[in-house]
Amino acid sequence: MKNKSLSLYDFIVMLYIVSMFSFENQTYSLIFSMVQITFILATIFVVIIRRRIVSNTFLILQMGLLIIALVIEMVASSSSGTISSELYIYTGNIIKLAFLTQYLTSEEKINKTILFMLIGGLVTSVFVFFEYFSLSGIEYDLKYASNLRIGADISGGNVNITALNLCIAFSGGIYYLYKENRSFYKQLIFLLIISLIFTAMIFTGSRKVLIYCLIVFLLQTFFKSKRKFIWATIVVVAIYICVINIEVLYFYIGHKIDIFGSGNKASLYANSDAIRSSLILGGFQLFSNNIFGVGLGGVARELGNYAHNNFIEILTSLGIIGFIVYYSIYIYPLIKLRKIAIPKELFIYFVSSILALLVIEWYQVTYLYKIPMMFLTLAASCASIKRRKEFEDIK
Repeated sequence: MKNKSLSLYDFIVMLYIVSMFSFENQTYSLIFSMVQITFILATIFVVIIRRRIVSNTFLILQMGLLIIALVIEMVASSSSGTISSELYIYTGNIIKLAFLTQYLTSEEKINKTILFMLIGGLVTSVFVFFEYFSLSGIEYDLKYASNLRIGADISGGNVNITALNLCIAFSGGIYYLYKENRSFYKQLIFLLIISLIFTAMIFTGSRKVLIYCLIVFLLQTFFKSKRKFIWATIVVVAIYICVINIEVLYFYIGHKIDIFGSGNKASLYANSDAIRSSLILGGFQLFSNNIFGVGLGGVARELGNYAHNNFIEILTSLGIIGFIVYYSIYIYPLIKLRKIAIPKELFIYFVSSILALLVIEWYQVTYLYKIPMMFLTLAASCASIKRRKEFEDIK
């Protein structure tokens, strides 16, 4: 029987993941630094005791990407004389994920990490609620459906990072909801957590989260029960129609999830959508003149803003070779996980989340976001595990 209690190292990893969700910002920088140093030292100790460094395809591909980025940067910096901040951030993220990989050595720890990310999403949701109800302009937002964005400070200034982090947590919540199908009370707890996280996502004002949540929820429901999928689809469509077309509901919530621009306040986003389309076209034109890439951050330097599309951003920044290597990180787990014996719910969790992430990246640049990269590390680590328990737990 597996030991499901938390070891000291488990607890340190949980604190680190929660900190990456909620405390990696200016307000809590000291707390985050202390937790990160503790995590790094604990991981070094574990590696020394175990006498083995764990690697996987994800890290190998990321190292290949880093080499490609460095070569492009050397060419670009020879004319500009500076190294982009994006390259520093990307390198730092890879190092952090390499440390986290040392923890992901069994299916049990994979499941624990999914749970830790769910806890991180819950803590982030609390911060979002607190910020939302502390704003003096809340009545204006509710009455006039203004495009108020909540939660940017949690992720260092970018509300889209907060929203996507919550998406990753939401996906883990759905996984645990269906995984614990024999326990009513556990299901009830996870359903409550999922509801809180979804509500917090709406408060961020990011329309893209609805797309992610729909894909994850419907796919995981479909493979769990075809009958539940049909009813879930009917309910979701009915709720969406109501909140878009009933004026009072649109003022309260509909305008924040109006992904098709069909509601009364769709004009709020018209200018934003036009700018995004222009940047995508500009990014592709930039790529057509530099097929081997302009370097990380090059799109913003050339166009004045990033591409608002991860495919175009990667294609333009790292060129055609870098683009193929980067998206191999997404495709590899989908192929590999089919060949190993893991529970069906876990497999569907990874597949649905990767597909949802690929869809949402058409609307968002995510390559510098830590939590989605953490999820991909999780998928690659799961695909690399040959046995149920590869190493003994370090207590």
